[in-house]
Amino acid sequence: MNPFIFHLFGPLSVSWYGFLIVAGAALSLYFIYTDIRRSSIVTTTQFFDCATGGAIGGLLGGKILFFLTECRNVSVSSWEEVAAVALGGFAILGAIIGIIVGVLVVARYYRADLIAVADLGAAYGLLAHAIARVGCFISGCCYGIPLKAGSYAVVYSDPACLAPLSIPLLPTQLIMAVASFVGFFLCMWIYHRRGRRDGLTFSFYVLWECGARFVIDFWRGDRPALFYGLSLYQWVALGIISAMLVFLASVFLGKGKRRW
Repeated sequence: MNPFIFHLFGPLSVSWYGFLIVAGAALSLYFIYTDIRRSSIVTTTQFFDCATGGAIGGLLGGKILFFLTECRNVSVSSWEEVAAVALGGFAILGAIIGIIVGVLVVARYYRADLIAVADLGAAYGLLAHAIARVGCFISGCCYGIPLKAGSYAVVYSDPACLAPLSIPLLPTQLIMAVASFVGFFLCMWIYHRRGRRDGLTFSFYVLWECGARFVIDFWRGDRPALFYGLSLYQWVALGIISAMLVFLASVFLGKGKRRW
């Protein structure tokens, strides 16, 4: 599979990975914007400002976490390699953290209901993750462990792919995409239930995505174990899950509910 759609000029090309990230984000934002409850939570101007804050936060968060996890393999004296890492991959967990922080900072500035904003974004957020994971599959990043040749294995042959070539690999990217699609429909079901508690959709979104990432990382071929048999991303996921369980407990101990 060729990870690039077409070449522009010089070193610039349009990749399937970048295109599907943008497409997934745009589709999610469209659903959020057209949701009948959105106008009662944020105005149109506030929505676009929150989206901009989330985009900036997600980009920075994804790049920073990827750099922090990969820079240990780079010589500090080799600034070209450091720059290559900084401009290279992208960490979904870092993006999740960045998006949440970016959106909530802007929502806080406008004095919007932060929990309502978080629930609205979470209802459609996993759709963007699922579509982006298809881009991961095409580009060959986030590949799985080697397998015996068979119907469940994928073999990359294009030199531009990031995965090892000519080796049957478990398509962990597609497994993660399916998990995110399932989580998306569950989030939608929770969000549109009458009498649901504030914060429940947001809690489920974070717990589902981080839990899926934690489990699937055991089958990843590009993430060596770091501490006690777990990768750094798995430790980050565990930290987020722990914090979210505390938040979820407060959701169920509270008495507030949405009126719709």
